Amino acid sequence: MGSWGTMWDRKSGVIMGIVLGLQTLSLAAGAEEFIVAKRVLDELKAGFATVEATDVLEARARIGGTVGSLAVDEGSRVKDGEVIATVGDRKLAFEISARAARVSSSGAELTQARAEYNRVKELVSAGVMPQARLDDAEAKLHALEGTTSAMTAKRELVS
Repeated sequence: MGSWGTMWDRKSGVIMGIVLGLQTLSLAAGAEEFIVAKRVLDELKAGFATVEATDVLEARARIGGTVGSLAVDEGSRVKDGEVIATVGDRKLAFEISARAARVSSSGAELTQARAEYNRVKELVSAGVMPQARLDDAEAKLHALEGTTSAMTAKRELVS
């Protein structure tokens, strides 16, 4: 029994070798040709990021509104203080008018206060009016000068 089992193991081993060899030959005969070459494959993946330039400064408008015109092209070099865009707002024109009217009104009050101050000054010099009245006229004049100056500065902010 021992010899029969050993013989069978040898025969089955030889048969298996022949079968595997024939399969390999049949696969090789019907195999396609492939060309192996190196190439770069782009692998794209979705993601979220913020991209910020390292050598570009942000430009901001002093006011809100809509960009009316661009004075430069994208990527152009600009100098300090150069106008690059015009921002417009329909409400801004009304604000400019209102502030100009306030400056004009304040200017008229200032002119009147100067004239009153000069009259009171002459009357105080003539001894007809008390010094307190001149002090009041002078205080009113200085207050209106400050108000007019402040309103002019505010008008310049929006024009």
